[in-house]
Amino acid sequence: MKKLLLSALSALTVLFATNVSASTLTDTEAGMAVTGFGDPLGNSGFTVGWTFNLTETRTISHFGIYGSQLSDGSNNFDLDREIGLWDEAGNLLTSVTIPAGASGAEFEAIVADRGFFYSVLGTGVSVGPGQEYTIAARYDGGSAPGTFYNNTFSMASGVVYGNSVFDSAGAALSKPTTVDTTYPDGWVGPNFRLETTTPIPLPAALPMLLAALGGFGLVARRRNS
Repeated sequence: MKKLLLSALSALTVLFATNVSASTLTDTEAGMAVTGFGDPLGNSGFTVGWTFNLTETRTISHFGIYGSQLSDGSNNFDLDREIGLWDEAGNLLTSVTIPAGASGAEFEAIVADRGFFYSVLGTGVSVGPGQEYTIAARYDGGSAPGTFYNNTFSMASGVVYGNSVFDSAGAALSKPTTVDTTYPDGWVGPNFRLETTTPIPLPAALPMLLAALGGFGLVARRRNS
């Protein structure tokens, strides 16, 4: 009888552990949640973006960039858009390119057909407190507006907006270091998404386990009486 009880308890314990192993669901949220775009800026020949700090460790899962979605689901880019992320020391942590006219990127509409096209990173990038990060995109011309100023936005939990930055040196994507004092809340063009987690209620196996433990205790008391 004792061996049977132990075997049953072991099986229920494994079932419970299996159910609680996935205690969270993964989703994403925008690093900069834009609710309104301001005035467009011309950006030909510039790398532009913004800096940010963190109060907690987060994981960046997507890079995105402003654009308009056409009727066939593609973007309105005249040229490819390359987006990069740098740490405070100037190291490029990762970058992606969203091709002109591509329809494979995920689109987040903000105002009508205007919003952000996102591309998932092959590996999420962990960012945390203690240093300043820069996200920026290279604009080498094209007629489509790239960035905006006087925008309405809020930041994701743990993300603190820093400054608008730009750089016109060279034709390649590089970390912009010039702080734009004219448009401190501008250069909304590149963006990113962060992984989020949502707690899942206790699994259905929990009542089963508690009932079984109670039953085992009752049997043990009867055998000892």
